[in-house]
Amino acid sequence: MLVSTERANNRLLSYLPTRGGLAQRRGGAIDSRNMNIRIKQLVTVLYSVVVISVGVWRHLQTGSSPQAVWFGVVMGLIAIFGAVLLSLRNPLPGFLLIVLSLCFVAGWYLRRMFSGHPDGTSVRVIIILIACVIEGYVLVRRVQSSEHIEQSPAGDRLKAPPGE
Repeated sequence: MLVSTERANNRLLSYLPTRGGLAQRRGGAIDSRNMNIRIKQLVTVLYSVVVISVGVWRHLQTGSSPQAVWFGVVMGLIAIFGAVLLSLRNPLPGFLLIVLSLCFVAGWYLRRMFSGHPDGTSVRVIIILIACVIEGYVLVRRVQSSEHIEQSPAGDRLKAPPGE
């Protein structure tokens, strides 16, 4: 009975997609890279939406600030393009584009906050700085998978992570 359970697990694991799915088998282990990339891409898209929205918000507040919209759109599109590039075999260009966007956006709004600008502590600035912190955290954080696969002579089998 135990052998058939292991075979069922092996069959189930063989159906995991190798490209664009949630997990990928590499050398007897489930790789969380694809899940990690998908989460980073999702958070980056949300960050981009916040950056663009804040630019539009500023333009609607003042009525004469189209450069705020353009700044938001350009920085948001750079981050989205970086998120697309994250799924390549070498995610470094995507990572660098997202970091570039984060540096410009966070730098601009931190300067605005600490320079004594009357708009420096508005809700809009606080929201964008919180979005930058969240994006930066997710970008450098590694997502851990909850299960590992260990090779055995009888085949692959699921095993709890060490320490549990």
